[in-house]
Amino acid sequence: MLSNPAKKREYDLLRNQFGASAYSQFRKNYSEQDIFSGSDINHIFEEMARSFGIREGQTIRLTGMGREGKNGGRPGDLLLRVHVKKPLLKSIRNFLTGRRGGS
Repeated sequence: MLSNPAKKREYDLLRNQFGASAYSQFRKNYSEQDIFSGSDINHIFEEMARSFGIREGQTIRLTGMGREGKNGGRPGDLLLRVHVKKPLLKSIRNFLTGRRGGS
């Protein structure tokens, strides 16, 4: 899932060594910011959408990834609304046939 090739290699090595607990091992060395810094966020979300079956219009909550809390409180949640891009040919076909929306 990581766009940074060096971090992805390191994670893959940990996955081979630790299996399901690879993520927690990886997190011992890197923060969320370290993990995603320099990553292609669009690529990450496309992979997540395919892997987890995320649908058009769905809201995704990223706990603790929002704005800083008031008076030193914990950060809020970041809410993302999913908009799935249609492939160009499908969009052209829909335009030519007069269809709008999903199919």
